[in-house]
Amino acid sequence: MTVEDVEAFLDARAETHSKSTLVKLRTILAQAFDFGIRRRHVSWNPARVAELPPRAEARALLNVASEHRLGAWVTVAMTLGLRPGEVSGLTWEAIYFDGGTLTVYQALAWPGGKPVLKPTKCKRSRTLELPAITMEALRKHRKRSAEERLMRGTDGRPDGGRCCSTPRMGHRSILPTFGVSSAGSPKMRESTACSTPTTCGTRRRR
Repeated sequence: MTVEDVEAFLDARAETHSKSTLVKLRTILAQAFDFGIRRRHVSWNPARVAELPPRAEARALLNVASEHRLGAWVTVAMTLGLRPGEVSGLTWEAIYFDGGTLTVYQALAWPGGKPVLKPTKCKRSRTLELPAITMEALRKHRKRSAEERLMRGTDGRPDGGRCCSTPRMGHRSILPTFGVSSAGSPKMRESTACSTPTTCGTRRRR
C-alpha cells in the first residue's frame, strides 16, 4: 500500500466524517502498519506520511461562497492558493474559459490608501489550470457582473476590467461576511514562496 492509497481512503470519507474522525482513522491505520512492521509483514508505514484531505471548514466555506457576490474571490483564493492581492488584481482577459486556465501577472496593493496595480511578488507571470468549482464560480460571477452593468445602464467594465476586485480588505476581513470567524478560518495562502502549491487538485500548467 502506498501513501496515495491511504490518502484516497481518507479523502473518500471526508464528505461524511469530521476532521477528528479522519485523524482517528489515520492513527488506527498507522498503528496497524506499525504492528505489521514489528512482525515484518510490511517494510514501512505509509499512514505516517499521508496527509489529511482539505479541511471540512474549507469545504463548508466554498459551499457558502458559491451563492455570495464575493464568492468568486474566495473560491479563486482557496482553490488556487493565490495571494489576496493577486486575486484582486485578476482581469477577465487573464482567464481562458475555453482552455480552463488562468494567468496571474499582477497584484492589487493599497500604498497610502490608494489602489495600485503592480507585478506579482515573484516578478513573473504564471498560468494555472482551473478546477471545475473555480470555473463555475468565475462563470457565475461573470454573468452576475454583466447583469449588474445592464441594470446600471453601463457597458464598460468597472475597476479596469478586474474580475474579483473587492473593497480594501484582507481575506480575514472578508471571511466574517460568510459567517466564518477569522480566528477559526481555513488558512489561505500567506507564504512568500513564488511557486504555487497544489491545492484542491489544482496543477500548475507547464
